[in-house]
Amino acid sequence: MAKAPTSDQIMPADQMKPLLALSKREPVSAAIGLASDGEAVLLLDKKMKPKRVLATLKASATKSKVSLQPSTLRFGRAEVDPDYDANMVRFFVSREAPGNLRIRLVEILKKIGYGKVEINVDATLEEEGEEEQAEEDVTASESAPSAPPDAPPPPPQADAKAALHEALAALIRRIPAAAGEDAARKAMLLKAAGAANDALKTDDMKLAAATIGKLKQVLEALTPHSPTESKAAPLLPVWLEAKETVDERLGRMQGALREFDDPDLNRIAEMGLNGVTGRSSVGLMAALREADAAGGGAEPRAKLAEAIASYRSFLDGDPIVGLLDDNPFGVELNLRATLWGALDTLSQRIAA
Repeated sequence: MAKAPTSDQIMPADQMKPLLALSKREPVSAAIGLASDGEAVLLLDKKMKPKRVLATLKASATKSKVSLQPSTLRFGRAEVDPDYDANMVRFFVSREAPGNLRIRLVEILKKIGYGKVEINVDATLEEEGEEEQAEEDVTASESAPSAPPDAPPPPPQADAKAALHEALAALIRRIPAAAGEDAARKAMLLKAAGAANDALKTDDMKLAAATIGKLKQVLEALTPHSPTESKAAPLLPVWLEAKETVDERLGRMQGALREFDDPDLNRIAEMGLNGVTGRSSVGLMAALREADAAGGGAEPRAKLAEAIASYRSFLDGDPIVGLLDDNPFGVELNLRATLWGALDTLSQRIAA
């Protein structure tokens, strides 16, 4: 008997359909993520709280022997808002999700009639998750038998600070490999690490955690893929995935601009920010298609190397890209880091 798709082992599509119909009136709790085979996993529930749904998803995966990618797991809520887009499932999760998760969720949800997915960040969900955990801890302590007191545990603040110090140290060790011979990139990464360390020295745990999280995102985007990756694998999808991630973030930037209800900012949003990077990638896209069609020829790969170098120059020198990455609207774009990472991967693939 053929093995069921990974997503169906967690929650079959026909069980999702009635819950998403219910979400048209009231959002349902959701947990999402990626399995180790790259497929999306999704669990919905109308009664459990979001963080409990995530715990249930993990337990179901263990029972079904489905290996998950822990760093991709998110909890939150799902809804279908007919007034917004009746063909779209909107997720609101605690933290920003990986760029390819949205694509994988579309593959699942289109089976039950939803062709679009939107993933939004709602930071208040982290607070709800902490409240839920606190409630569970109280319940457990009330039901557990009394025991002789142990030595007092270290203060939570000390635990959190030690964990952040450890996480930062691990990231700093990755900087040389991620920066390579690019002195400007190394300086940027060390500056971010220094800012996180300064926040830890002043016991600003919130700022330290946010800075360390951003540094981790940048390093992951810059981390080279395995050199054993097949030369025969298509090159274009590497760039398209990075481009889609960037375009999604630019879409959020457009929404942030419109919230100010300023005529000038509205004009910028209406003109479309996606064209900022799109116009400059035309030559790169053409070179990628030519290299894929040639199946490894030396001349197309040489042209692609030139196109990659040209796009690197654009990223390094274009002032608009810098302004967007440093925007004052609270939208984390990381355009340079995300696209740099894709360019590094492409360079390694054609040099292999």
